[in-house]
Amino acid sequence: MKIEKNNSVISSKRYKIQERLIGKNAQKQISNSKIVVLGVGALGSLISELAVRAGIKDILLIDYDIISLSNLHRQFIYDEDDIGKLKVQVLKEKLKKINKKINIKTKIISIDDNNIKEIIDDKTSLIFECSDNLKTKILINNFSIKKKIPSIIGTVAGNEGYAFAVDFRIGDIFSVFPNMNLDENTLTADNCNTLGVTNLMTSMISILQWQIGFNYIISKELDQNVYFYNANTILKLKRKIKIKNITKIQNKNSTKNSIYTLKNIPINFKKLCGKDSFIIYMNNDLNYIKKILNKKFHEKLEKIKDKKTKTNKNYNDSFKKSFRLEKDSFYLDFKEAIKFNEFLITKNNIILNVKDEISLKKSMDYFFNFFKLISNKNNNSKNNLK
Repeated sequence: MKIEKNNSVISSKRYKIQERLIGKNAQKQISNSKIVVLGVGALGSLISELAVRAGIKDILLIDYDIISLSNLHRQFIYDEDDIGKLKVQVLKEKLKKINKKINIKTKIISIDDNNIKEIIDDKTSLIFECSDNLKTKILINNFSIKKKIPSIIGTVAGNEGYAFAVDFRIGDIFSVFPNMNLDENTLTADNCNTLGVTNLMTSMISILQWQIGFNYIISKELDQNVYFYNANTILKLKRKIKIKNITKIQNKNSTKNSIYTLKNIPINFKKLCGKDSFIIYMNNDLNYIKKILNKKFHEKLEKIKDKKTKTNKNYNDSFKKSFRLEKDSFYLDFKEAIKFNEFLITKNNIILNVKDEISLKKSMDYFFNFFKLISNKNNNSKNNLK
């Protein structure tokens, strides 16, 4: 006899220890909240896990990066079997194992001024900003103030880290760092590449971010303190209430980290934080790229078939199985992204897994030639570089 389980009973059992402390009404507020986690590396992956385990039922994960070996010392939810896979997809699968009934959406994209309104909707309760660069933090700062959606920002550099809320009622990022330098070097700096970071630091900052967010969800009161941690002490710092319009400053400093020219086309790129990978900023028509890949795949199959047929008269349509060439081994289609060789291709950038700029230039030359992106048709319409 099959026994039907009551979902409400299961839910009450899952959170009964937590409810003893916060109460059932607070638990309902957690369940009814929708959060966005921008960046699912060391900070964002742990915050996502804590949120799901606490009872968050609706979460949007935004990241365009893949998992590498150098991530594993501080990004605990990933393991060696996940290397080379998309962070948001792996994280979604693992969070679903914690609670299969939660609603998890993913976006494989680099967020910017042009797409942020389409990605983060007005029903969002809270944004956790967990990126590794100041430019994105300022973007979220502006968006939070304008849309009146609180965000919790975390930042780690070496042995120091900060966690604090941004909101139109309590102040923006400039109330925390009033003398912030907004030149190009500061905006594009990746501190973990130069200073390094330990898993102790990233864990503490992500926990402090979740603490601020958790308390806001259950009380609707936003913590005005700035939490500073330096691997020895946690300090609460006061801020000056200050809202500053920095849209013009941000637009002025919109140039990417480095530029080189490929066949008279400027290629904008920067090295990703703490790994042998680069991000190349360019718009891509994924349907066009899939079309080319499918064509190349079938051409390769035909060549294999012809070669096998010449050496074996009795060879038949089972050549695919004998050769073990499958479409997924040629390229992977993630709908919002395509994995091909060392390239992870999204709508507005490419993640390239190479060690240095010389290798980057060689790989991009191959990429352009392979997909024939220098043709007039694609230069004018389908694949315009930023």
